[in-house]
Amino acid sequence: MSFRTIYLDLEKEDAHDLITQSVDGIQSKKANGSIEYRDLGGMLLAILSDEGSKHGAQAKLRYQTSVIMPLLAHGRVKAREIRDAVDNHRVN
Repeated sequence: MSFRTIYLDLEKEDAHDLITQSVDGIQSKKANGSIEYRDLGGMLLAILSDEGSKHGAQAKLRYQTSVIMPLLAHGRVKAREIRDAVDNHRVN
């Protein structure tokens, strides 16, 4: 799997609220200070964490962009939904 990173101008918890309100069929769990998003089968889709080093960013989202097998392509679609939920808050 490959992941892409975007930086957000809102806090991790606010981004998490947007994601959980916008995307159905995912689970979230806190792990090592970050929030992991998985599909209902347990596949990792995205990781949301705090970000303090990039100018103007408060959170960082790493989301899946490719998969190893076509059978798992639904994960890439769900990961895009997670990204889309917070994309308006992207820091360039």
